[in-house]
Amino acid sequence: MQDKKPCIFCVRDHLLNNEQAKLIKILGYSKGYMFCRKIKSKGENKKGIFVTDNINFKPIDVTSFRMEGDIELTAVDIDDSNLKVMTVYSRPLIGNFTFIRKFHNDLKKLSCKKDKVILVCGDFNVILNETLDCHQRRMKTDFLKLIQQFNLECTVKENTRVTERTSTVIDNIFIDVNRVKAKTKVFETGLSDHKAQEIVLKHFVIKPKK
Repeated sequence: MQDKKPCIFCVRDHLLNNEQAKLIKILGYSKGYMFCRKIKSKGENKKGIFVTDNINFKPIDVTSFRMEGDIELTAVDIDDSNLKVMTVYSRPLIGNFTFIRKFHNDLKKLSCKKDKVILVCGDFNVILNETLDCHQRRMKTDFLKLIQQFNLECTVKENTRVTERTSTVIDNIFIDVNRVKAKTKVFETGLSDHKAQEIVLKHFVIKPKK
């Protein structure tokens, strides 16, 4: 990551508790938003957004958007660049209707200001490549219809999680490609059973602090 030096990066499964998260420091970055799951029985999924020190931003309060252990998200507003970034986790197979309804409401609230470009990334646990499972096909269809309502398109086409039995696209980055041209890449980090995704926004300037 030091070689790439992203303006913004999102992490999942950081394994820190609330007290540890308060102490974490990454050279050159500010904590945009850190979330630590409180319900231990729901697993260890925790997430955060980091923004380079030279960019103005403010956290977006998404507390009311969450269903802890099922649908979790963090979000930041990049003040001077008309950009909002949200990272999402959805538990596998929590039910088509529950996820679609909740995520629709989340996107609606996030996109209330039409001048802002919305970038949504994360582990959606919706298989976006070919699948023989009828439930997953229905979930994929409903999910893609949902994001298209907000003019968002998936930018990641490569498999993001590969096991001995499956190769799936369950992590993705969504953005309005009619407003912003983007190039994505999937790569191994050696830190997770999911591959990382990188997006470069072309001709879109994230303004530094004045």
